[in-house]
Amino acid sequence: MLQATPSLASPVYSFTNATATGSSGPTQSNVNSAYSGTSLAAAVTVNTQGVQEWTVPFSGNYSFEVVGAHGAAATTATNVRGGRSVKITATRSLTAGDIVYIVVGQAGTADASNGGGGGASFVSIGSRTATTNLLVAGGGGGTRTGTAVDGGDASTTTAGTTSSSASSGTAANLDNTTNQGGTGGLATVGYGGRMSSSWGDAGAGWLGDGLDDGYGARVVAGALRGTAVGGSGAQSGGFGGGGAGAGSSGGGGGGGYTGGNGGWVAGGGGSFDAGFASVTKAIDSARSFNRGGTPVHGYVTITSLGPSVSSFSPTTTLTNSTTLTYDLVFTQSVTGLISGDFTVSGTGSSTCSVGSPSGSTTTYQIQVTGCSAGTVVLALRPNSVANSTSQTGPPDTATASTVTIDRTAPTISSVETPSATTYGPGTNINFTVRFSESVTVTGTPRLPLTIGSTQRYATWVSNTDSRTAVFRYNVATDPLDIDTNGVSLTSPAETSGAVIADLAGNNMTNLSFTSPNLTAVKVAQRAAAPTINSISPSSATLSVAFTAGSDNGGTITSYQYSTDNGSTWRNRASGGTTSPISITTRSDNGVNLSNNAAYQVRIRALTTLNDTATAGESSTAVTATPTDRPSNTVPPSISGSVSVGSRLTASTGTWTNSPTSYSYRWSRSQTLGGTYTAIAGATSDSYTITSGDNSYFIRVAVTATNS
Repeated sequence: MLQATPSLASPVYSFTNATATGSSGPTQSNVNSAYSGTSLAAAVTVNTQGVQEWTVPFSGNYSFEVVGAHGAAATTATNVRGGRSVKITATRSLTAGDIVYIVVGQAGTADASNGGGGGASFVSIGSRTATTNLLVAGGGGGTRTGTAVDGGDASTTTAGTTSSSASSGTAANLDNTTNQGGTGGLATVGYGGRMSSSWGDAGAGWLGDGLDDGYGARVVAGALRGTAVGGSGAQSGGFGGGGAGAGSSGGGGGGGYTGGNGGWVAGGGGSFDAGFASVTKAIDSARSFNRGGTPVHGYVTITSLGPSVSSFSPTTTLTNSTTLTYDLVFTQSVTGLISGDFTVSGTGSSTCSVGSPSGSTTTYQIQVTGCSAGTVVLALRPNSVANSTSQTGPPDTATASTVTIDRTAPTISSVETPSATTYGPGTNINFTVRFSESVTVTGTPRLPLTIGSTQRYATWVSNTDSRTAVFRYNVATDPLDIDTNGVSLTSPAETSGAVIADLAGNNMTNLSFTSPNLTAVKVAQRAAAPTINSISPSSATLSVAFTAGSDNGGTITSYQYSTDNGSTWRNRASGGTTSPISITTRSDNGVNLSNNAAYQVRIRALTTLNDTATAGESSTAVTATPTDRPSNTVPPSISGSVSVGSRLTASTGTWTNSPTSYSYRWSRSQTLGGTYTAIAGATSDSYTITSGDNSYFIRVAVTATNS
């Protein structure tokens, strides 16, 4: 640990007007005298009067405070002050040997009638004229006698502010981008301002001079990237491009990136930044150049920032180890880092020991050993190291991310029930397993699963998030994979060589779990093939009598049939699960049986598996041919004697479609054409008359079939 004296803690380089006043900046002699005995002694060169050149002594980060000068108010003005300047703060890194060009704005001067504009302050890195690494803080505008209006403040934007041409005018705070003049005379940001009538010169901009009001100014305000001189007339504008207060009493515009307008009440200059970080711009309200008061000059302060921490982090934020490793990187090369520069806090820190840091220059590594379970926070004390110029740092405590030491192994919190349904072959039974904390899985652990009386396993598939995994069993096409009472899981889970570990590296050893209720999670196979017992053909119809096969754990809900040996299947129209199945021409499913055509008929059962109708195994094909019914062309006739005991014989008559069999039904009626009643037992092709037939008319009905 280093304890630096305040003078070494943060070298500060303060640039001032070095006692110069008015429109011209300091000479080499001025700065030599003003900076004697300071950090800038013999370190500033003046090649162009007023432009201070400083060579960066060592590489590092620096802060900048750049403030323009205030404008002046005529000494007989009423309750007014000159316009205020802009204050800029910023940071950036500098390299040893860089040349920094600095102009410190000087306050405008005043007499009883006139007030000159304040000069701008600027800092430019590496170039006197470029704008790539530039800060410009605008100066305030001057104001004249006979007005109660303050001089216009500088602007935090690149444009200057406008002016007023009357004693009752408001404070000059309007945009100046359309009212620029000076060298170039263009309406372009970066040039000098214009005058307002004949009351005072305009301030200079970065690119161009201010405009002369024509009333006796000896020198107009010079462009900042040029001479940067203030205007000189009745009263001078400040060095840094401040316009002269001149004419028939007036105020000079403030210098800036764009010059402020001259006028009765003059405007302030604009401001600019490029190539710097953490830039802020604000009006310099802490100081005020009151009528007849002390002039408010600008200033530039550059502070070398000591080493700071670029990064400080543990190699892991979650571990089960007793040893923690931290990487520490500084913005500059440092020395003096020791274990005593660190503090340890957190719930697991009471037993920690900080080892000696290893590494050098900007990069170090620190090990903390012997820590307990809990949290550990390592911090670096402020001002514990120093760079090559004895600057200490970091300015504030640097704290690494919290490390959690976890030595508790994960467990299974719960196993969730899969969807309640009957699962069939090829479908997945998924079990969601939740762990007590985030885990990683290496290998394929499994859950013991019983289906019926058969041991199966649901194996790990993936983690859906860090604390949740899916274990899966794919139902096999196997008669052993049938369970109508619900499957079951058996605790504990099995690793089978796999490793389940939390993010701290603790392996799971307790794999026990509480099995969920799985009575609604059933397994079945496809229904077995039914057997076709017979097929009765008729005209465009087949009647299929069958015997059902085993449901294999499912519930048969209906049947399908095929008339093309299983190429096309159709749902039976009605009848549910009963035999027979009637196959006939229907408009609802497209079947169209043709008589005398052969069909290969198959049937199969439907069961509900996975909430979907699932077809079972198909029966063996049976060939059947529907035929047209015979049609009578010559009616049958009766022959024989009509007397008791005589035998009557019926002929078949003549039929189409080649009947293969005939059936007979004899009946009688008391009146010809009346109601005929069937004679019991009279169903052959002949009938013997009995005494009971007296007074009756007898007839016979013949039915021909070809099936």
